[in-house]
Amino acid sequence: MHMLDWNQYRKQVVAGVGDIAKLSPDTVKGYGTLSGASAKTGQLDAKTRELIALAVAISLRCDGCITVHTDAADKNPVLVKRHTAGRTVERCSGNRKSHHAG
Repeated sequence: MHMLDWNQYRKQVVAGVGDIAKLSPDTVKGYGTLSGASAKTGQLDAKTRELIALAVAISLRCDGCITVHTDAADKNPVLVKRHTAGRTVERCSGNRKSHHAG
């Protein structure tokens, strides 16, 4: 089975959106306006909005959306801390670090 290079695929998706913007700039501008509208309300922070976008992308099984929103979430990582048995475990975009609580 052939594995997809997700970084290359994301670049192709972004380039495709750029091509659409050349043909129909108002369409892409409208999408950007719609996407940015939730930021103006202040109800959800950027991390939460990006994780919601990623969840929607996954539920729709949109590979292009998944790769774009995964990259965006990775650039704005969510840090989850959990305390167990004297240890703090941090998860950040799938990376794990473990620290002993002294």
